Amino acid sequence: MKNLIKQFKEALDGALSEKKQRDELNEIVKKLKEERANLIKEYDLKKKEFENLKLQIKKFSTYELLKKKLNALEYKLHFEGENPVREKEISKAMNEIEEQIKKIMPEKNQGSIDEIKSELNIINSKIKSISREIESKALESEKHHKKMLELYSKSDEFRKKISDISSQPVKSEKREIETTQKKQNPELKKTAERLLEDFRKGKKLSFEELQLIQEALV
Repeated sequence: MKNLIKQFKEALDGALSEKKQRDELNEIVKKLKEERANLIKEYDLKKKEFENLKLQIKKFSTYELLKKKLNALEYKLHFEGENPVREKEISKAMNEIEEQIKKIMPEKNQGSIDEIKSELNIINSKIKSISREIESKALESEKHHKKMLELYSKSDEFRKKISDISSQPVKSEKREIETTQKKQNPELKKTAERLLEDFRKGKKLSFEELQLIQEALV
């Protein structure tokens, strides 16, 4: 009995220890997931900035081309401006180019595309690292969870055995009381004596009838 109690306690303590470790790991996983979610948001914002900068660079190329055209027209206007018709044509072309330049004017204070690309790589690397850590911690947590269930099952088995052993004296005592009551019951005793006589004569009796003889007469 003492050994069973000891085994029960060890199994239960072990299960609780595994549960504690599992819960601690789950908490770590939860925080890591939150950190990863924030990094993903940061990555998405930085990615938009990167795409916007690429667009600005493309616009800048067009901007530079238009500026060259505008400078060329200004040069022509300087030398061909004496012709009113030609001056009007050149001025109109210059106005159109200036309008295009206004529409695609590159935004100021844009970070270098290489710098943003580097930042994206760093963030992406962090996300991958955290994902690997999450997977590792989750697997470790699952191992503790399975071990916890196994130990809980064992502790439950020991508890049932202890319960069964503990209830045996009660059952035995109850049995003794019932037997005493049967012995003190005249009618049951008379029936038992009749059955005993039949048994001696060779009559086959049921298990219950034999049990009654034993409890009422023995």
